[in-house]
Amino acid sequence: MIITSRKFTLVLCLVALFAGGLFGQNISSALQGTVIDPAGAVVPSAQVKVLSTLTGATRSVTTDNSGLFRILDLEPGTYNINVTAPGFKGYQQTSIQLSANETRDLGKMELTIGSSGETVTVTAEAVAIPVE
Repeated sequence: MIITSRKFTLVLCLVALFAGGLFGQNISSALQGTVIDPAGAVVPSAQVKVLSTLTGATRSVTTDNSGLFRILDLEPGTYNINVTAPGFKGYQQTSIQLSANETRDLGKMELTIGSSGETVTVTAEAVAIPVE
């Protein structure tokens, strides 16, 4: 009976030890970039909206004082991004492929002076750069 109890305790400890690793698996990704104006100055408080083409889910953030944004915890898939700011035309980039555990830096996204009702669409894909 003591041997069975010890084996049970050992198995229970091993299960508890390795079960934590199952919850540690993370496949979420991120998009980041910098919003600038035609002169190269950063655009703070720009609205950045990301749309998953697979699920239709959207996420929105605002650029910080350095014009930077980062959208975390995105599922792998294809995304469209829209950037708007008062006094500028909207910026749109489509078909951004995001892999598991990837942080995609979209680089500098230049807004054009104009009405916010107008949109500049970028169709070229951003190149994936590994971030370590």
